[in-house]
Amino acid sequence: MVNAITSIYPSGGTRSKALYNLTSKTNGMNNCGKDEDFEEITKYLPDFSATYPSYCANPLVSGQGSMNLPSMMGTYSGVYITTIAVQDHGPVDSFNSLDLSSFSKDNGSSDLAMNSTDFFESRSIIDGGAIEYYLGVNTMKLQYNYSTSIPQIIQIRIHCAG
Repeated sequence: MVNAITSIYPSGGTRSKALYNLTSKTNGMNNCGKDEDFEEITKYLPDFSATYPSYCANPLVSGQGSMNLPSMMGTYSGVYITTIAVQDHGPVDSFNSLDLSSFSKDNGSSDLAMNSTDFFESRSIIDGGAIEYYLGVNTMKLQYNYSTSIPQIIQIRIHCAG
């Protein structure tokens, strides 16, 4: 996994999307932010807080809609850390809201909803925190709302909390 932090005000070029694509392909994450906030931004990269990836998805979204994502195979019932990068660039400008839901046939559902007010100007990742997922197959669904039809690859990562 490759994780990266890119500046929303780059001084050495404008290739932050290339780095975002690299992190997506390696199941890592990219957080965009202000240079002076880099120390704080590292807290929102899951590799520093939860090292065992359980689920990685990179759906391509634009406008408004919903989609089924690949299922997550829960290795235990309990708390997982869910982190999402909502745009491939910073600052957050076209994201309005999303809802990531999961359903387990035997145990019920969990839900993570977020909107643009959950973000600070200094980062493009939201730490959804501790979310309950269940042992076995968790069916995953994403609903999203962006203010543009320009396609965005978002990064969804779920890590074991323990």
